Amino acid sequence: MKRFAAICLSVICLVSLLSGCGRNNQEEQNPIIVHMPSVTEAMYDAAYWTGKVKEPDVVLMDADDIELFNEQTVAKSGGEVVDLVGYASTVTGTQLKRWLGEAQLPASDLYAADGSLYGEGYFDELVASVNAEGVSDSNKVSFAIAAANAPVRLFPTMNAAYEDMELREEDVFQQGMLLVGEAVVVLHMNFGQDWFYVQSANQRGWVRMEDLILMEKGSWVSYQEETLFLVVTAPSITLEVDPYNPAVSGQTLYMGTKLPLYDDDHVGSEISGRGSEGCYVVQYPTLNSFGYLEYQPALIPISDDVSIGYLDYTPANVVRQAMSLVGARNCVNRLAGGRDNAAFVVDIYRVFGITMPSTTAQQKKLTAIETDMASESSDERLKTLTEANPGSLLFSGDQAFIYLGMDEKVPYVVAPVPEYYYDNKAHVTNSCILTSLEVVRRDGTAFLDSLRSLKVLGVEEEKEDEKDGGKAEGDVKTTTKAAKDAKEDKK
Repeated sequence: MKRFAAICLSVICLVSLLSGCGRNNQEEQNPIIVHMPSVTEAMYDAAYWTGKVKEPDVVLMDADDIELFNEQTVAKSGGEVVDLVGYASTVTGTQLKRWLGEAQLPASDLYAADGSLYGEGYFDELVASVNAEGVSDSNKVSFAIAAANAPVRLFPTMNAAYEDMELREEDVFQQGMLLVGEAVVVLHMNFGQDWFYVQSANQRGWVRMEDLILMEKGSWVSYQEETLFLVVTAPSITLEVDPYNPAVSGQTLYMGTKLPLYDDDHVGSEISGRGSEGCYVVQYPTLNSFGYLEYQPALIPISDDVSIGYLDYTPANVVRQAMSLVGARNCVNRLAGGRDNAAFVVDIYRVFGITMPSTTAQQKKLTAIETDMASESSDERLKTLTEANPGSLLFSGDQAFIYLGMDEKVPYVVAPVPEYYYDNKAHVTNSCILTSLEVVRRDGTAFLDSLRSLKVLGVEEEKEDEKDGGKAEGDVKTTTKAAKDAKEDKK
């Protein structure tokens, strides 16, 4: 009997061992971490994916290329991305009223944070509060930077509005968020004179007056053109609690936040009661008692995930930035500091100095070396991805992904995903996840089969128009001359 039991136990152990040999062997993974299907613990290390890049450190666009790319984005975006430094000093009343009138409410009922239903009277008050009657034929603009991570709202109100009380990640009135130190053009003031209607590099909307610092244009331009600055490359960092400086104490800085650095001549031996050794000292913008800009020194440890100047735009750096966001919250239009698909892309490319449109629809139109995947079969899509370099942008109809590469002939990506289906079960995520493209969308389509295009951003080189000697659209360039020369040297 004992021998029979031992044989049974051996068989059970063997079956268990064999069943654990596949890709989903949870015994080899940290039981504390909840893994996506087909994802192993090793895959959460960015080096796992950067090791698959053919030329991980090749510079796809240098600083000059990126400046040109941003100019081309402005020219082709139809006003979705603007050149702030070159912004006109006045805006016509016709244009301003058209922008103010773009704020449309959904046809469905909307609920307040306490679950009560908004009435028609409330919406009439909102429309009146934008002060369209205060718009002149010609409207002089002002200039400001954000003193906080400031919500950008559809109307001048912080009241939330939900179509579904079960979906608190979707506030209809939330448009986006300005990062600390982000520059804006002030276009208009609300009826209550406590909100500004502003234009940032890639969005328009209402921002509380208390979250902005007005500046004289020359100083405002110089601020944007500062060459000595620090960029936050982590999903976010939190400044230390500072009893000497409440204005900067415990503030959160999100990925892409750019703040000027003090140079050595302006850094004292003691800041906020302690030395600055081992720290960067940034100029944090605050509003003084007279209502003017006053920079406060803030210490950021060199061990934090930050960069002096922009990161090089390389495939490996794109992958690292995407991987750093795995597990971050997914919220529509940056509600509560979360990221949706568009914000996910904006933040990743912001650390390279690349200005991206604030909507996925506009991002899909950017200049790039592009592969059209819309008409490809599943096998053809797999072939396209097998040949693609990790760090590429992938788009479906309503989703953006950063491509990581192939593993055991399966493609993997990072993206904010509200939910997915696997084994005929719905899984709510509302997070930025690392996933294979085998998982399924709500409509029953595998993520792989929903793909429409693959992009590697680059500048479009002009070429002479042979007919009239003018300029015409040319090829898209995605690597600098130096990078190309390096490739030739290797050969």
